[in-house]
Amino acid sequence: MPRAILLCVVAALTIFLLTPLARGADDRLLAGVATVDITPPPGQMLWGYSTRKHAATGVLDPLMAKAVVLKVGDKSAAIITLDLGRTPEEAALAKLRGRVLAESGVADLFITASHTHHAPVMDTAPDATNPYSDKVCEQIGDVICKAAKELTPVRIGVGRGTADFAHNRRKFLPDGRVAMQWRNVEREPTEPVDREVAVIRLDRADGTPLAVLFNYTCHPVVMGDDNYLYSADFVGPACALVEAELKTKCLFLQGACGNINPYADKTPLDQGGVEETRKMGRGVGEIVARVARETKTTLPARPALQFSARQIPIRVRWDFEDPEVR
Repeated sequence: MPRAILLCVVAALTIFLLTPLARGADDRLLAGVATVDITPPPGQMLWGYSTRKHAATGVLDPLMAKAVVLKVGDKSAAIITLDLGRTPEEAALAKLRGRVLAESGVADLFITASHTHHAPVMDTAPDATNPYSDKVCEQIGDVICKAAKELTPVRIGVGRGTADFAHNRRKFLPDGRVAMQWRNVEREPTEPVDREVAVIRLDRADGTPLAVLFNYTCHPVVMGDDNYLYSADFVGPACALVEAELKTKCLFLQGACGNINPYADKTPLDQGGVEETRKMGRGVGEIVARVARETKTTLPARPALQFSARQIPIRVRWDFEDPEVR
């Protein structure tokens, strides 16, 4: 997810505190949260590594869909995070948006995937549907509608921390060329790397936490292609730690992770891949939990919900007419 999109989300939320509006009975900032396990039975082909030879054989940790619905007056929006490699395809999302609007009145959905490489393929073929993708869209719709039914007045706060678990995998050589440095357990300094952890905390009116949303930029690829178990990679244990410590729901918003890999990238299972995944997850989770605990929330006096959406065309970076590239 581009960094600019996350900043738009943070800006849209923090603007609740800044925009002067006439206060009315329905002008409170309301929020609801809901989650659902979207882990399928073993047997789905896994997304992310083209070198895998067969389908998933089991579950290491659950894949989750989580939704926060925000409402001020007659305007509402939902933020949905998915433990998937990518979101469902556009046709499926269009159908989902129509259903959610009809059933809950929520017109604007911000849907993002964590980019884990240990979740099922979401693509459909021209001559066949993808039953798992269809099921996930149904579950996403259910969880948004559930969150929309559980709206409550909330306080909001934004905090920031720093984490150092990742490197830029494109290494610049002395002659100006670029080489891929997938793994970097020596922690050789690389740039650019976004080390900020941005945290949004939503509390109920009485100060108890309703949800924590956080952004950290890194590919969830601590495990490699020898893992055939469904997993959210480091994101799973990070969110689990926050949820256990703050007794709330935790949503992960991926940053611009295109060239940002964990230091312990693609650790083979027989060299501690699972342990490294959980170690990084705990490290990230501890930082998020600390920042969330230190973040002060405020009950907005003049809340407003503002956002915009636009398509950003992105060209293919490879020249397929070049024989070497092909």
